[in-house]
Amino acid sequence: MKENKRNDWGTIRKKGKIKYIWKHGILTYGIPVGILIVVYNMSKDVGFLNIFTLQNMIAGVIAVLLNGLMIGLLYGLIMWAFYERKWRKENKNVK
Repeated sequence: MKENKRNDWGTIRKKGKIKYIWKHGILTYGIPVGILIVVYNMSKDVGFLNIFTLQNMIAGVIAVLLNGLMIGLLYGLIMWAFYERKWRKENKNVK
């Protein structure tokens, strides 16, 4: 790991795992991917113009939140474990 990445991860990991998962996993990755998945699937099912009816928008928002939470949580956990393992390997004497 490069020196600036190591320092960045050291700063990020001090803030905590839960904050990392929320910010980098759910908000930065999960919700945008959830939006893309829902828009794509709904446009295939009901047509793109019919996505904007009230009933479909409510269903879409619920689906985005559920998909975003699941995808973001999984992504955040995986990335935390990846960076943490890499950081610990290079900083064996630091806890």
